[in-house]
Amino acid sequence: MKRSLLSAGLLYVAGILVGNFIFVPLAILLTVSLIVALAAILWTGARAYLLYPLILLTAWTGYTFHTATISPNDLRCILTLGTEIVTVQGILTEIPIICYSEVGDKTLWHTMARIDVTSLRPNRGQWKPVIG
Repeated sequence: MKRSLLSAGLLYVAGILVGNFIFVPLAILLTVSLIVALAAILWTGARAYLLYPLILLTAWTGYTFHTATISPNDLRCILTLGTEIVTVQGILTEIPIICYSEVGDKTLWHTMARIDVTSLRPNRGQWKPVIG
């Protein structure tokens, strides 16, 4: 079994790509992945053959799990596609950084930071609990 790690890595990357292009509900993917995993554990004769689809399914399920909107309070569900002025509350997860850009003779700057948002107030409205 030369280069078995290469084939496992390629299968994992293929699972991520499949998850990017083909949408299957998370519950179905979890069920199928668990069935294949249990079959690989219990059926020793087919273990070598079930390992390859299991690697692909693991990557596909992981990608779908991390990109799915599970909570109704997810920021992606609450905010629309348009532009809105909002006020957010949350916890800074990293130190803010200063970004500089030059336009003509002027040097402009702004700060940027990653925030775990806990609540959102759209355009001076009511605070809403959010996750994201």
